[in-house]
Amino acid sequence: MYVSVLKLKIKLPFSESLKDKRMVKNSIRDKVERTFKSLVKEIDTNDNKKILSLGIIYASSTQTSAEQQINKILEYMERNYDYDFYDTEKYIEKF
Repeated sequence: MYVSVLKLKIKLPFSESLKDKRMVKNSIRDKVERTFKSLVKEIDTNDNKKILSLGIIYASSTQTSAEQQINKILEYMERNYDYDFYDTEKYIEKF
């Protein structure tokens, strides 16, 4: 089994509260998990209302599929969300 991981940070310049940040996180999480059958969790910057750090995980039986899917997820997010994505890291682990 191969697990692909995408870690990224998103700047939220218009977020005025943690509630605003949570609404963005929930929207992204729901759409990405439903569309790509993946897992999305908030990591790191929990108390910063202007930065959202996400970890996205996708499991597959082949390395190629794991790579392709995590790339599709990143492309989907960049295409459908008008936020500044930075500190993007991708890697794959074999289990």
